[in-house]
Amino acid sequence: MGIMATTKQKVLRTAVFCALFSILAFGGWIGWRYLDTKDQEAACDCGDDPMDGERFELWSPFRDKQSEKAATSVLQAFQSGHCESIPAAQKYCERERRFKVVSWKLTGRSADGDYVSLRYWVMRTAGNSAIFGDNVWVTVQRDGKAWKVTDVSLYY
Repeated sequence: MGIMATTKQKVLRTAVFCALFSILAFGGWIGWRYLDTKDQEAACDCGDDPMDGERFELWSPFRDKQSEKAATSVLQAFQSGHCESIPAAQKYCERERRFKVVSWKLTGRSADGDYVSLRYWVMRTAGNSAIFGDNVWVTVQRDGKAWKVTDVSLYY
Protein backbone atom coordinates (compact mmCIF):
# COMPACT_ATOMS: atom_id res chain seq x y z
CA MET A 1 0.00 0.00 0.00
CA GLY A 2 2.82 2.42 0.82
CA ILE A 3 4.41 1.96 -2.60
CA MET A 4 1.08 2.54 -4.37
CA ALA A 5 0.47 5.78 -2.47
CA THR A 6 3.86 7.21 -3.39
CA THR A 7 3.33 6.36 -7.07
CA LYS A 8 -0.02 8.17 -7.02
CA GLN A 9 1.62 11.14 -5.30
CA LYS A 10 4.36 11.24 -7.93
CA VAL A 11 1.81 11.18 -10.75
CA LEU A 12 -0.21 13.91 -9.05
CA ARG A 13 2.89 16.07 -8.50
CA THR A 14 3.92 15.61 -12.13
CA ALA A 15 0.44 16.54 -13.36
CA VAL A 16 0.36 19.66 -11.16
CA PHE A 17 3.85 20.65 -12.34
CA CYS A 18 2.85 20.24 -16.01
CA ALA A 19 -0.32 22.26 -15.50
CA LEU A 20 1.53 25.10 -13.75
CA PHE A 21 4.28 25.10 -16.37
CA SER A 22 1.70 25.28 -19.18
CA ILE A 23 -0.13 28.17 -17.50
CA LEU A 24 3.10 30.09 -16.95
CA ALA A 25 4.35 29.44 -20.49
CA PHE A 26 1.05 30.57 -22.02
CA GLY A 27 0.96 33.62 -19.76
CA GLY A 28 4.49 34.53 -20.82
CA TRP A 29 3.57 34.16 -24.47
CA ILE A 30 0.49 36.37 -24.00
CA GLY A 31 2.61 39.01 -22.26
CA TRP A 32 5.26 38.93 -24.96
CA ARG A 33 2.63 39.30 -27.72
CA TYR A 34 0.97 42.18 -25.86
CA LEU A 35 4.25 44.06 -25.44
CA ASP A 36 5.33 43.31 -29.03
CA THR A 37 2.09 44.74 -30.44
CA LYS A 38 2.13 47.66 -27.99
CA ASP A 39 5.59 48.70 -29.20
CA GLN A 40 4.43 48.60 -32.81
CA GLU A 41 1.45 50.82 -32.12
CA ALA A 42 3.55 53.27 -30.10
CA ALA A 43 5.97 53.63 -33.02
CA CYS A 44 3.29 55.03 -35.32
CA ASP A 45 1.42 58.26 -34.77
CA CYS A 46 -0.84 57.64 -37.73
CA GLY A 47 -4.00 59.48 -36.77
CA ASP A 48 -7.27 57.63 -36.44
CA ASP A 49 -6.77 53.90 -36.68
CA PRO A 50 -10.05 51.98 -36.92
CA MET A 51 -8.36 49.10 -35.15
CA ASP A 52 -7.02 51.09 -32.19
CA GLY A 53 -7.42 49.29 -28.90
CA GLU A 54 -7.03 45.89 -30.53
CA ARG A 55 -3.59 45.21 -29.16
CA PHE A 56 -3.81 41.44 -29.19
CA GLU A 57 -5.64 39.08 -31.48
CA LEU A 58 -5.74 35.32 -31.68
CA TRP A 59 -6.07 34.18 -35.29
CA SER A 60 -8.32 31.25 -36.00
CA PRO A 61 -6.45 28.69 -38.06
CA PHE A 62 -9.78 27.90 -39.75
CA ARG A 63 -10.51 31.46 -40.98
CA ASP A 64 -10.91 32.18 -44.68
CA LYS A 65 -7.50 33.54 -45.70
CA GLN A 66 -8.48 34.52 -49.26
CA SER A 67 -8.91 38.18 -48.23
CA GLU A 68 -5.42 38.13 -46.72
CA LYS A 69 -3.96 36.68 -49.92
CA ALA A 70 -5.48 39.58 -51.91
CA ALA A 71 -4.06 42.11 -49.42
CA THR A 72 -0.67 40.43 -49.46
CA SER A 73 -0.53 40.94 -53.23
CA VAL A 74 -0.27 44.69 -52.54
CA LEU A 75 2.68 44.21 -50.20
CA GLN A 76 4.37 41.87 -52.66
CA ALA A 77 3.87 44.48 -55.42
CA PHE A 78 5.41 47.14 -53.16
CA GLN A 79 8.32 44.82 -52.40
CA SER A 80 8.97 44.00 -56.05
CA GLY A 81 8.51 47.60 -57.23
CA HIS A 82 5.57 46.75 -59.51
CA CYS A 83 2.72 48.47 -57.69
CA GLU A 84 1.31 50.07 -60.87
CA SER A 85 -0.58 46.82 -61.46
CA ILE A 86 -2.85 47.55 -58.45
CA PRO A 87 -5.04 50.64 -59.04
CA ALA A 88 -5.67 51.31 -55.32
CA ALA A 89 -1.90 51.40 -54.67
CA GLN A 90 -0.70 53.48 -57.62
CA LYS A 91 -0.55 56.75 -55.67
CA TYR A 92 2.17 55.25 -53.43
CA CYS A 93 4.42 53.75 -56.13
CA GLU A 94 7.02 56.52 -56.24
CA ARG A 95 7.59 56.51 -52.48
CA GLU A 96 7.50 52.73 -52.32
CA ARG A 97 10.52 52.62 -54.60
CA ARG A 98 12.46 54.77 -52.09
CA PHE A 99 11.27 52.93 -48.97
CA LYS A 100 11.43 49.27 -49.96
CA VAL A 101 9.27 46.77 -48.11
CA VAL A 102 11.43 44.12 -46.44
CA SER A 103 8.85 42.12 -44.48
CA TRP A 104 5.33 42.33 -43.03
CA LYS A 105 3.15 40.81 -40.34
CA LEU A 106 -0.64 40.86 -40.06
CA THR A 107 -1.55 42.74 -36.86
CA GLY A 108 -5.24 43.55 -37.25
CA ARG A 109 -8.31 42.35 -39.09
CA SER A 110 -11.79 43.84 -39.19
CA ALA A 111 -14.63 42.38 -41.27
CA ASP A 112 -17.90 44.06 -42.22
CA GLY A 113 -19.98 42.07 -44.69
CA ASP A 114 -18.13 41.80 -47.99
CA TYR A 115 -15.38 44.21 -46.84
CA VAL A 116 -12.32 43.24 -44.82
CA SER A 117 -9.77 45.75 -43.53
CA LEU A 118 -6.36 44.34 -42.73
CA ARG A 119 -3.57 46.11 -40.86
CA TYR A 120 0.01 45.04 -41.43
CA TRP A 121 3.16 46.02 -39.56
CA VAL A 122 5.62 46.58 -42.40
CA MET A 123 9.39 46.74 -42.09
CA ARG A 124 11.08 48.97 -44.68
CA THR A 125 14.53 50.01 -45.67
CA ALA A 126 15.56 53.54 -46.62
CA GLY A 127 18.83 53.27 -48.47
CA ASN A 128 21.37 50.62 -47.63
CA SER A 129 21.12 50.33 -43.86
CA ALA A 130 18.23 52.15 -42.19
CA ILE A 131 15.28 49.91 -41.34
CA PHE A 132 12.04 51.18 -39.85
CA GLY A 133 8.50 49.94 -39.38
CA ASP A 134 5.06 51.39 -39.99
CA ASN A 135 1.44 50.38 -40.45
CA VAL A 136 -0.20 49.68 -43.79
CA TRP A 137 -3.96 49.26 -44.06
CA VAL A 138 -5.42 47.32 -46.97
CA THR A 139 -9.16 47.04 -47.59
CA VAL A 140 -10.44 44.25 -49.80
CA GLN A 141 -13.94 43.50 -51.07
CA ARG A 142 -15.49 40.18 -52.01
CA ASP A 143 -16.41 40.22 -55.68
CA GLY A 144 -18.22 36.95 -56.24
CA LYS A 145 -15.78 34.29 -55.10
CA ALA A 146 -12.70 36.47 -55.53
CA TRP A 147 -11.35 39.31 -53.39
CA LYS A 148 -10.15 42.60 -54.87
CA VAL A 149 -8.16 45.41 -53.27
CA THR A 150 -10.30 48.55 -52.96
CA ASP A 151 -8.15 50.81 -50.77
CA VAL A 152 -4.61 51.13 -49.44
CA SER A 153 -3.65 53.58 -46.69
CA LEU A 154 -0.22 54.18 -45.23
CA TYR A 155 1.92 56.82 -43.61
CA TYR A 156 5.67 57.36 -43.98
